[in-house]
Amino acid sequence: MPLDLFYGVYGVDEKELVSAISQAFPILAGLSYGQIFLVAIVFAIIAFVAPYLASKAQNTASKEDIQELTRLVEAVKAEMQKDWMIAETKFKLKHEALLGSLVVLDGYFSSVLVEFGKPPAAKQYSSINDVRQCHSKLLLTCDSAELVNTFVSLMFPCENDTTSPTVKLNHYRRLVRKELGFGDGFNFSEDCAFVSTISFEKI
Repeated sequence: MPLDLFYGVYGVDEKELVSAISQAFPILAGLSYGQIFLVAIVFAIIAFVAPYLASKAQNTASKEDIQELTRLVEAVKAEMQKDWMIAETKFKLKHEALLGSLVVLDGYFSSVLVEFGKPPAAKQYSSINDVRQCHSKLLLTCDSAELVNTFVSLMFPCENDTTSPTVKLNHYRRLVRKELGFGDGFNFSEDCAFVSTISFEKI
């Protein structure tokens, strides 16, 4: 594996390198552990190749030297591309799972939320299969255990849970934003947490 060359030959400590890069370049903080390290390797290769070729220019770098450097660069590029593709696929699946969970929660709240002095909420339906599938997708794609646990506590609240459902719903939405890398967002109003009914829907 091309990265082994940097572990063994150059004595690179992978964890220390990734930590230092994340602190020096906050823009990389959202990348995965492997992605940050691969970015570091590419920069290391560039930093190594430039002076190497410059020093070899006087005596002309051998064909074998150039071939080995080219092979190493191409191998790292291929590994980076593979890692980016995996990250892109994971984000797409995570995005779909999270939006699906919000739809399921809307359906749940349309059935259980009762507001005093207001007409009942217009019903939105989901099947048990939808809920199970949604739960499985969250478990497979999300990194936050708190997010998954909050979804479950919203769908199946405990009898001794005194937290307002709309407060928990807004908290879940903030967790969704954070999971997708959109930030914590603003403070959602509890009074406007759920759209129960509208007066202009076509019948």
